[in-house]
Amino acid sequence: MEDYINEQWHRELCKVAQRLSRKQLAERLDCSSTQVSQVVNGKYAAHRIHTFKEKFAGAFMGYCVNCPVAGELPRDRCIEFQNRQFCATNPTRVQLYHACRSGCEHSRIPLKNIEKDNSREAV
Repeated sequence: MEDYINEQWHRELCKVAQRLSRKQLAERLDCSSTQVSQVVNGKYAAHRIHTFKEKFAGAFMGYCVNCPVAGELPRDRCIEFQNRQFCATNPTRVQLYHACRSGCEHSRIPLKNIEKDNSREAV
């Protein structure tokens, strides 16, 4: 068992997992039902748990960040915006794309991925 099973967010996850199926949780957190099951059962590697934990806290515990574009934003939505590809469908989406890749303190995008995205966008 991993150390995170004693943390508040994990206890809350177990409560939510009693109400929702693994599939429903996975869809809400944009991950696999296998990953949800492993985390609930304390079998998911602790060194890889950070993003899952933040997504869960944003979706089910009200954990928000202060986005430079959108203002107060649930953490799971912040992570979702970071994972989106560039698409100029509306000005806010373009601003979010660039903010996530230009030094936002909440961004988890590795620098090497930002450089690849910028080179593709220039073409």
